[in-house]
Amino acid sequence: MNANSLHRALSAICLLGHVAAVSAAETPRTGGSFTVGVETEPNTFNPQLNGQAKADVTLRNVWESLLARQPDGSFVPWLAQRYQASADGSQYRFTLRRDVLFSNGEKLDAQAVAENFRHTQDARYCAGTSLCMMGARINSIETPDDFTVVINLKQGYTPFLSFAAALEILAPASWRSAQHKSGGKEIAGTGPFILDSYEKGLQVTFVRNPNYRWAPAT
Repeated sequence: MNANSLHRALSAICLLGHVAAVSAAETPRTGGSFTVGVETEPNTFNPQLNGQAKADVTLRNVWESLLARQPDGSFVPWLAQRYQASADGSQYRFTLRRDVLFSNGEKLDAQAVAENFRHTQDARYCAGTSLCMMGARINSIETPDDFTVVINLKQGYTPFLSFAAALEILAPASWRSAQHKSGGKEIAGTGPFILDSYEKGLQVTFVRNPNYRWAPAT
């Protein structure tokens, strides 16, 4: 076989391999395991206090936010069905989905979300993080019904929406746990996976959340 023939044969093999890989990727599989290596170990498994961008690869398996960001900067629904912002950026209203459960069985409702934002105003909890800076801008938090949260700022601040949309929401029981700062199995989220075990410096294991059905459009 000459060089040109060999090149064509190898190209054909590579192409067939690529097609097979694409076909396999398009066929959903249930069960099994998936291992990912990451270079950054979370310094805490409380996603609100972590502050490490690369740790999101690990933590986003468990904890979710009100809205998801698109590449063009706009937002799509996630735990919130929709949102409204006042023209001057001083009030933000979030209407929540009604079918979301935390992995510990607690329901996502207005009080659960409001409690997360109230903790951004508690220096004993958020000291040393950007949470306190944002929490200091909040004047009041209202829950006019079970699935509506209204955040009123002391004055207009448009960037607050990006913070509010991205804040990872912890289950109500989290605040009563001794793990609420360090994170752990007691700090439940609403994500597609549930924290199962953690071996410091070695690995963290997640198991599938059997109730998960509220992924964002992104």
